[in-house]
Amino acid sequence: MTPPTTPRTNAQNGHAANGLLPATRPRVAIIKPGALPPLCVGLKDAARLLGISDVHFNKFVKSGEVPHVWLGGRLVFRVASLDCWLAERETKIDGDCG
Repeated sequence: MTPPTTPRTNAQNGHAANGLLPATRPRVAIIKPGALPPLCVGLKDAARLLGISDVHFNKFVKSGEVPHVWLGGRLVFRVASLDCWLAERETKIDGDCG
């Protein structure tokens, strides 16, 4: 005879509490105290920082819109440059605090 099992929660099944959307953990880098944050990130992490898909971000890269650097045969993006690039593209609204 098998022991009775307890029902799994939505979170244990990989679903959000409302049961509609999958519960996903955002990928974030954990920086240890005293460690420096990265100056550059790769394509996937750059897309995640901007909150867009890798495919969509790659279109910006191929069109030459996004500032990038080749280091050791690897395409990288300075985090500070991504921030500036995004600020330049930001739509200003009257009364905006920026």
